[in-house]
Amino acid sequence: VSHSVIVDDVNEVTFVLISAGPVGLSLQSPSGESITAQSLNANVSYDSGEWLDLLAQAYIVKEPVPGVWQARVSADTEPNHFMLIVSAENTFVLDGNTDEYFNPVSEKVRLRATLDTDATITDMRADITDPNGSRETVAFCDDGLHEDDLPNDGVYGNVFSPSLEGEYTIVFSTKGVAGGREFSRTDLESIYVVAPTVPAQ
Repeated sequence: VSHSVIVDDVNEVTFVLISAGPVGLSLQSPSGESITAQSLNANVSYDSGEWLDLLAQAYIVKEPVPGVWQARVSADTEPNHFMLIVSAENTFVLDGNTDEYFNPVSEKVRLRATLDTDATITDMRADITDPNGSRETVAFCDDGLHEDDLPNDGVYGNVFSPSLEGEYTIVFSTKGVAGGREFSRTDLESIYVVAPTVPAQ
C-alpha cells in the first residue's frame, strides 16, 4: 500500500508507522530515491521498537525535498492493521479562525486567516463543507472591506452565510512565495450551526 504525502518548505518531516504485527515501511522521495531502513542517506534517520504492545518504526527526514513523497507499507500476511502518522516541523504556519464555534443559521460567519511570516501570497481561501457534503469556496481579501480588519495588515478575511443546521468543516489554505521558494499551507477548523434563538414571549 502506497500513501502520497505532500511536503513543502519544512525543516523536518517524520513518518511513524504503528502496527499490530510485522509490517515494512519504506519511503520514496520526489526525485525517485528509495529509502529503507537498510539504505539511509545523510538526512534520514530510522528507529524502531515496541509501544504499548504494538510495533513502531519511524523515519525522520531533515531538510526534505519539497514535493510528493510516497510512504509504502508492506506486510507478509493480510489483514494487518496499522496506523501511519506524518508530522512536520514548519518554519511558519497558517492560522485560520472564526469568531464563534456555535453560529445561528443564515447569519454571516466571519472567517479570517493570518500567516506568521513575510511572504508574497498568491492565493488565500476557505473551502467549506456543509452537513450534506456540499462544498463552497470563499476567496479571502486583505483590503479592509471583507471583515479583514485594516487594508494590507496581513489579516485576510471574508464571510459566508450557512443555510443548514449542523457541523461545517472549514479548510483554510494559502499559496505563495517565501524566501524565494513556493509554499502552501492549510489549517482545519469547524463550526456548528444552530437554529436562531427565539425571544421568549
